[in-house]
Amino acid sequence: MSFDRLGELQAKKAKLEELRKQREKKREATPSAADRYASVNLLVDLLLPPETPKTETVSSPEKTVPDKTHPIKHARVSIAVQTTPAADKPSAITYNKSTQTTDNDVLAEQRAAKQLKEIQSQVEAQVRKDMAQLTEEETASEPEPQTTEVDEDQLVAFMQRSMKIVNRALDEDFDLLTDYAKSVPVEVAVQDELQQLHTLTLPALEHRAVTGLDWSPHHPELVAVAYSKQSERSSDVSSSILNSPGLILVWNLNSSSWPEYIFDAQTEILSVTFSHNSLYLLFGTGYNGRIMSWDLRSKRSSPTLQSPIGGATGAHCHPVFALTQLSETEADSKASGTLITASTDGTVCSWSQHILARPMSAPFSAKSPQGSLARYDELAVTQLAVLAADPGGLLAGCEDGKIYRVARFESTDVKPGQIDTLIYEGHGDGSVSALVAHHNIAVFGDVFLSCGFDWSIKLWRLDLQTQRPRKQSVGAFDPDSTLGLLSHIETVAPVWAALRNNVVLDVAWRPGHDSQFVAVGLEGVLEVWDLARDSINPVVRIETGKGVNKVVFDPSGGRVVCGGVDSVVQVWKFAADETSEDRAMGSLKMKQLRESDIRL
Repeated sequence: MSFDRLGELQAKKAKLEELRKQREKKREATPSAADRYASVNLLVDLLLPPETPKTETVSSPEKTVPDKTHPIKHARVSIAVQTTPAADKPSAITYNKSTQTTDNDVLAEQRAAKQLKEIQSQVEAQVRKDMAQLTEEETASEPEPQTTEVDEDQLVAFMQRSMKIVNRALDEDFDLLTDYAKSVPVEVAVQDELQQLHTLTLPALEHRAVTGLDWSPHHPELVAVAYSKQSERSSDVSSSILNSPGLILVWNLNSSSWPEYIFDAQTEILSVTFSHNSLYLLFGTGYNGRIMSWDLRSKRSSPTLQSPIGGATGAHCHPVFALTQLSETEADSKASGTLITASTDGTVCSWSQHILARPMSAPFSAKSPQGSLARYDELAVTQLAVLAADPGGLLAGCEDGKIYRVARFESTDVKPGQIDTLIYEGHGDGSVSALVAHHNIAVFGDVFLSCGFDWSIKLWRLDLQTQRPRKQSVGAFDPDSTLGLLSHIETVAPVWAALRNNVVLDVAWRPGHDSQFVAVGLEGVLEVWDLARDSINPVVRIETGKGVNKVVFDPSGGRVVCGGVDSVVQVWKFAADETSEDRAMGSLKMKQLRESDIRL
């Protein structure tokens, strides 16, 4: 056993010695730092070309000179030149230098990268969660949007209003490039007393005629125009409302390409007027006898209020051509704004602007005075006027060419509708087409103008002292004569008259100018009269084309608008205004004219 144990120990020692030797060999095989530097130098020598060696001359060594005692042998000396050829340029050796790492380092880097990705994923997830939470909180705090259903009427109203605004901007007469620092205004010499500003028309109106005109007293840019029914159906079907039997267009002079408002009715409109007391109301009379009102604030084009036709209320049931509106005066302030209408059957009604269901007071009928030889008892009233000097009565121009004073109120010896036996001569056998009271009610409250189908224009005056016009007796009273009643009828002559070349359809006083007015008719001429300058001929004549039905001034008197039988509406402006001295002189001459008789 001891020998076996000894053998095993010796074998283990031999094995350990062998392992030690192998370890030393491995250590010797591992290069030292010096060896590594030597390797680097060797690598540099291999990469860089060696220096070319210089050519060297090699000579034989000299032999020792022999002693003189010995004979010297001469030998030939040869020189050999040896050159070393240049070494070939070694090829460039490239290598990839990498860092040797252990498996543990690689695993650590992988674990670190994995952890970094996990952290980034967690951060991104947290950010997304926070953003979603904030979005939910904001959504919860904001009210939920409500879905609004817009009907067709609202959409149409919105589009109409938008188009009005766009048209106003496009029609604005203003130079956007004006430089007030450089530009110098140039005064343009005015030769004509009237300058045309606008022409208001539409293709769909070609078969209509103007039946009424009025200028808004509240908005100086708005003009209301009433049109007759179409004589033929228009070829323009751009708007069905323009084909209605009754039509009123409210034009805005700042946007004249399309009307500001369009109102319709189921009957032909014969006259139109703006309310003096309300900013939004517009009134018109119909061929069927209705009195209608429209509201500019309403979205509907049809009348907001309208009167009944006949019946127990006594309202009109015949065409209503005559419409007038009472202005506020000291004597009749409570009745300001009252509408007075008269139909062709002689019925006269008074209306409140806000109640058209029934007349304010009992209607009365204007009948011909006894002994007037009238064909019918009822007066076919075509025009009305109320004078400031006579608030208790009204003037009615009729189809028979005469002008009658009709009592409005009942008194001790007078009933409403009673006709005075004093009759204005009027216009012969032709109908009275216009009857206009003077605008200066304080000075000329007893003066009015009329025109008619007898081609004449006449100026009248009411006697303020006797409350009766100046008389012109027809004959003496004869009780036994069948014509005795005729002696009670007395006619009144005008203080001024002028005969024209054709039918005169309308006249209008110029506000602020006591002696000036305009007249239009079938001659197609706009005439400006100034009785203080010339009482025989108009001072201005403007050709307007076809016949003109209606004319009206703006409240300032600086512009005038006229409408024709071809539906065309023209707006004219007075180029120059009168001075205060000229106006005073005109008023003075007008007073003198009122006291005299001038018949032309």
